[in-house]
Amino acid sequence: MGAVFALPMAQSLDLAKDLQRLRTDHGVSLVATVLHDATASLPAYTPPHRCGLLFGTESQGLGSEWLSLCDERITLPMAQRTDSLNVAVAAGIFLYHCSRF
Repeated sequence: MGAVFALPMAQSLDLAKDLQRLRTDHGVSLVATVLHDATASLPAYTPPHRCGLLFGTESQGLGSEWLSLCDERITLPMAQRTDSLNVAVAAGIFLYHCSRF
């Protein structure tokens, strides 16, 4: 079953509002995962103590509404001729990296 029963879960009816509340009320830094225009590359990235990662779709990435909410933008370096990864695979890599801190 993995960690599904060990992790806190929440459902949001207004995601933008709830993400803002995480920032202001709980000190969570929102971090966008992007293909371009990143402020940091994942191998050199040290996540903040309270970090919320946002992932976009594989084809379009995160929309401007979501990017505007984020404090940082990080990218995963790609091999030549590779322009993206499956979002589930990318999420696993980002989460593993952040769990090491």
